[in-house]
Amino acid sequence: MKTLILTILITSFFFLPSRFNPVTAQGDTTEAPSDFSRTSFFLELGGNALSYSLNVDHFVSRQISLRAGISVNPSFFSTIVVAPIMVNYLAGQNNHFLELGIGVLLGSAVTSTETGGGGLLPAMTIGYRWQPTYGGFLFRAGFTPIIIPSEVNFFEPRGGISVGYTFR
Repeated sequence: MKTLILTILITSFFFLPSRFNPVTAQGDTTEAPSDFSRTSFFLELGGNALSYSLNVDHFVSRQISLRAGISVNPSFFSTIVVAPIMVNYLAGQNNHFLELGIGVLLGSAVTSTETGGGGLLPAMTIGYRWQPTYGGFLFRAGFTPIIIPSEVNFFEPRGGISVGYTFR
């Protein structure tokens, strides 16, 4: 059941960007292009999903973006799946931005006989993003601590870097 819910959440966040860019069949072709590129795909090393993640990020406005990612980490006894789902606020000018993100990490451990150990953890990002206005190469670097709220209040400082491409 947890795997089904995780799959539905991840799938909906990957297809959510199409909701904000409606397509019309016979629109005016002389219309000016949009004022900025909205959708990016990137690989993050380290970061919110611990080791790596493949991500899609879509702007819903000039300063707010939604991000969903997936990381599959096989080991000898199990496979750990982590999915960061974030809302980001970007402040800056031209191609340089301060990125502030908050969200959750969906996680699950899968063995050959059972699925278990799943859960939600809070996630955050404070970092730098270089993203061209009209598409192209994307670079991100940030502080992405691991926070496990419990009786022990676990906090581990971590960071991550990302490279990717922004589509027009």
